[in-house]
Amino acid sequence: MIKLLAVVCCFVFTFIINGKHDFVNFTLKNGLRVICIKKSAIPIVTIHICYDCGSRCDAIGKSGVAHFLEHMAFHSHGMAFNNFLEEIGAERNAYTSLGYICFYEVVPKEYMEKVLEYESARMRSLDINQEVFASEKKAILEERNMVYDANPAGLIHESLYANIFNRMSGGISVIGWKHEIESIQQQDLFDFHDKWFAPNNAVLILVGDIDPQRIKILVEKHFGDLKAKSLPKIKTRCNVAPSVVKTVGCKSSEANCFRTCYVYRIPFFARDNFRKYLSLSLAVQAMNQSEFFIIKKIKSATNMLNEVNFSFTSNAAYDIVTIHLTGVSQDDMDSMEELWHFLKEKLRTNSGLTDSEINAVKRQRSTFIAHEDDDIKLIAYSIASLLISGYSPEEIMAQDETIQAITQQECNNLITEIFSGDPIAISKLKRKDYEEK
Repeated sequence: MIKLLAVVCCFVFTFIINGKHDFVNFTLKNGLRVICIKKSAIPIVTIHICYDCGSRCDAIGKSGVAHFLEHMAFHSHGMAFNNFLEEIGAERNAYTSLGYICFYEVVPKEYMEKVLEYESARMRSLDINQEVFASEKKAILEERNMVYDANPAGLIHESLYANIFNRMSGGISVIGWKHEIESIQQQDLFDFHDKWFAPNNAVLILVGDIDPQRIKILVEKHFGDLKAKSLPKIKTRCNVAPSVVKTVGCKSSEANCFRTCYVYRIPFFARDNFRKYLSLSLAVQAMNQSEFFIIKKIKSATNMLNEVNFSFTSNAAYDIVTIHLTGVSQDDMDSMEELWHFLKEKLRTNSGLTDSEINAVKRQRSTFIAHEDDDIKLIAYSIASLLISGYSPEEIMAQDETIQAITQQECNNLITEIFSGDPIAISKLKRKDYEEK
């Protein structure tokens, strides 16, 4: 009993019943944040661990190290973890973004503790087999070719990040620039792991048929002795100069089309205001609907425009939020530019989102959240990305109620505010044989 009491006292602990979920949130003394959501419909559990580091943490001249480390972590510790997951028929994967590296497994609940043991080993250390290292480098170079070099959409996406997050090496690339991937050595991966893989830089999420009280004991058992680390500080690498233009030429199945992307800085930090973050996400989703009147009007008035997409990204490391607008045209680039100025002015003066459009998006979002409630992997994924972005567990669990309270005026005001400024980056993709007029 004394031993159990000592374990329980190692936590900062809160327990919340939030409508649909039994929700437990606690933090170990070493800084590891843990979220438990009980879903007892079937005897499975998803374990999702995210590290607050990603390609934004790659050293200058070493783009792709974070992504390479994610690959190699699957092969660490003599493949024992990977082999174990295959034997029990588990689902598992990992992913890297600008902001974080995540690993997840979906397993029968009786194997949960073994997975926690292996995840703690992955946090503690990294071991690398030279043969596997060489093989994975080839696989990553091929992945880069498919995602970027042979993909027009990937090329223009990468050029945007090169413009926005400008560095001596040419910007940020999640997979990495080809020549820098080729230069990565095993020691680069060890150095990255030593700097960033720490309990105070991670979030552990468990969703499924679990007993939160038992989870507390197991997490302390396997992670409690890990030491917190002094984490490096990442300086902002954002290039704020307006209209930094990068032109990309390529050959592809889309070679007869043009793409132009405009990126706008949003004049507030969405990570500091969850309601504004959600309002902006509703507005962007509504503008992507086929009936959004501005896009509908442009498409009916001209045959230049085939596609317009709105999106936004919040990256806490750079204190920047951007909106990307992509237009695809079979006409010349000058006409595309005129079209953009017309669209920008309409967005600036009156974004025109109606109550019915916002309400339709709210219904879609509620449907998605209801669907998410039956998918333990999706629950963990959604919570992980928002936690890493800086939002509290309580805000995240109550997001549906917040969404339903957001007004049409809030959404329109945000769009007007954003497009009242100038773009911070413009990227243009032309077919390779295009001749300037």
